[in-house]
Amino acid sequence: MISFNTESNQKISIYYFLKIYRMSENVIRSLSGIVYILLLIGATLYSDWTFQLLFLFFLLTGVYEFSKLYRIPLKTAVIATVFSLLVFYLIRTNSDLSGLLLIGLPFSAYLIADLFKNKLEIKEASYIKILFLSGYILIPFLITVATAVS
Repeated sequence: MISFNTESNQKISIYYFLKIYRMSENVIRSLSGIVYILLLIGATLYSDWTFQLLFLFFLLTGVYEFSKLYRIPLKTAVIATVFSLLVFYLIRTNSDLSGLLLIGLPFSAYLIADLFKNKLEIKEASYIKILFLSGYILIPFLITVATAVS
């Protein structure tokens, strides 16, 4: 009878556990990138809905990280995100993205220029934080999803 709780099996499992968690940063980033690319290609090829669900996951992750960075209450950030998504999906037409691009691209260009000329300055006014959330996270995701689905 084979026993899986022997000392040698425990040593082997501890060795592989330590080896996995002591990987170099480049290896971890490479593996993460491969998983990301496979998820993106798989979701895109499978259907429009899986692509949108994957990007919804990326959007929510981005909103969560941005709210931590800019000290926005998570509840406020989620409400702004849900509101933006509802408005986007209610008024969206597949043939006309000019309104979203007309608003989104200049605003994103302004934020990128501001990002490179200043240090990270966290504004105290909550409406400014929501504008930054919209410009850095929401509008680029909405443009990406709108152009990919149409």
